[in-house]
Amino acid sequence: MFSVLGNHDHWADTERSLYWLERSGQNLRHQCKAITKGKERILLGGAGDYWHDKLNIDQTFASSDEHECRILLSHNPDSVDTHFKTPLSLVLSGHTHGGQVVLPFFGPPILPVQNKKYSSGLLRTEKTKLFISRGIGWTLYPVRFNCYPEIAVLELVNPAMIA
Repeated sequence: MFSVLGNHDHWADTERSLYWLERSGQNLRHQCKAITKGKERILLGGAGDYWHDKLNIDQTFASSDEHECRILLSHNPDSVDTHFKTPLSLVLSGHTHGGQVVLPFFGPPILPVQNKKYSSGLLRTEKTKLFISRGIGWTLYPVRFNCYPEIAVLELVNPAMIA
């Protein structure tokens, strides 16, 4: 299990949050770790928080090969629209809670992101694929309407194996 900090971690206590991530071995902030299975390898990297930290996406993957599968954990999906050169296979984000309230035919009236296309689910952006989890919590009020909480389970498949 790996983690990166989000805005609420910084609002509460950045140093204490980092302490517990380090102590638990979950900290992926500004780091890249390889996960291997047989001869297959995935590089999992972690960005800093979009609002309260440096993202450092290029530095996180600096020692990797450009043809490797790179997956970035970044709390805020707006990170995808920032300036970085590293090709990414996938970005995993949260932050939006899916909008918490989703109006039929309209969508979420409030999203805490700059790019209002980023509410939840799997999206294709100009740079990469982006998955935004609705998560299980909320931001200001414990209300959800037409936006069920989720614990997402993603199956990663090597495209070379699909025929």
